[in-house]
Amino acid sequence: MHILLEAANMNGEGIDGKSYKCKLKVKIVVNMKWYWWLLVIVFVILGISTLVPASASKPCLLGYYAHCSFAPISTLICWAIAAASYWQGKKKTAKEAS
Repeated sequence: MHILLEAANMNGEGIDGKSYKCKLKVKIVVNMKWYWWLLVIVFVILGISTLVPASASKPCLLGYYAHCSFAPISTLICWAIAAASYWQGKKKTAKEAS
């Protein structure tokens, strides 16, 4: 995924009467391999699924019967794994690019 946002040169006059020039350039490049994205998506979905109300043997820590009895701790663990996978994928991609 490539996102490149570049605004044209903007000229203006400030409150103090001085002339200012501004150029805005934002570049976001995320070129991770597909399997890193797959890991991130899977663990985000798993984290969300732990919070879904369902029949369970005992209530979760939030007080309702959720898909996972250890919610929200299991949710945070899944999301931490997703974040670590994203970070690792970015790190590997940066090494391959250089």
